[in-house]
Amino acid sequence: MNMQTEELYEAYTHFVLKYREAVWRVCFNYANGDVAKSKDLVQEVCLVLWLRFDRLRVEARPEEQYAWLMLVTHSVLHNLHRRRRPTMQEIDQMLEESLTEEADADAEMLKEMLEHLDAEDQYLIGLELMGYRRNEMAGFLGLKTSTLNGRMKRIINKLKLIKELIDKEEI
Repeated sequence: MNMQTEELYEAYTHFVLKYREAVWRVCFNYANGDVAKSKDLVQEVCLVLWLRFDRLRVEARPEEQYAWLMLVTHSVLHNLHRRRRPTMQEIDQMLEESLTEEADADAEMLKEMLEHLDAEDQYLIGLELMGYRRNEMAGFLGLKTSTLNGRMKRIINKLKLIKELIDKEEI
């Protein structure tokens, strides 16, 4: 290793050690608490951080460094997620696990309503039902939060219309 590479490696090591808990938290939440999967995700993120580390401005303020880190982290997770999107069956299973017996009728109604949405809309609703905040979703989908909020509003309006049609037995 030459001197410049050693300095870059030291700066990278310091950066990763400084923010490792934040990366772990995001990966752990993304992996739904699966420790082994979380470790794999952290490794993927660290590899991409190393490959892109020269793009981080050394003089950047800590909040800018953190924002860059989260952007890269969510980008990596989004790319991994894009390769394997949850199926409607997985979203259904998640719904069944999260809803109580008292809400069975509502869950069935929601499933029926979701069947009338296109795959992208189902995916966005599924992410929200899994507990992702919209700013997180926007980050790893590569959208502005305002753009995602607009899409979600249109999807919710579609769901309201679908519910009305189901209630009137027109669907």
